[in-house]
Amino acid sequence: MTEPFGGDTGRVEQPGLGALVLVLAVVAASLWVLADARSRTQRGRPVVMTAFGLTVERPEVWAALCLVVVVVFLPLYLVARAAD
Repeated sequence: MTEPFGGDTGRVEQPGLGALVLVLAVVAASLWVLADARSRTQRGRPVVMTAFGLTVERPEVWAALCLVVVVVFLPLYLVARAAD
C-alpha cells in the first residue's frame, strides 16, 4: 500500500481476514449454544424463552437463531440459561 505522499508502508493488507475471523467466531458460538442446549435438555433442564408469543426451546432453534442473529439471540440464550 502506498501512502498519500508516495511512501510505502510495507504492510500487506488482507481484505476479508477480519470478516473471516468474525464468521468463525459466530459459528463457534452457535455450535457451543447447540452443544450446551442439548446437554441441558438431556439433563431435564432445557433453556426456554418466550417473547411476543414465540417460544424458543429446542437446541437446534437456539443454535440457528444465534447463527443468524447472534447479536440478539446469544445474549438472550445466556439470560434464559441463567434463569434456570
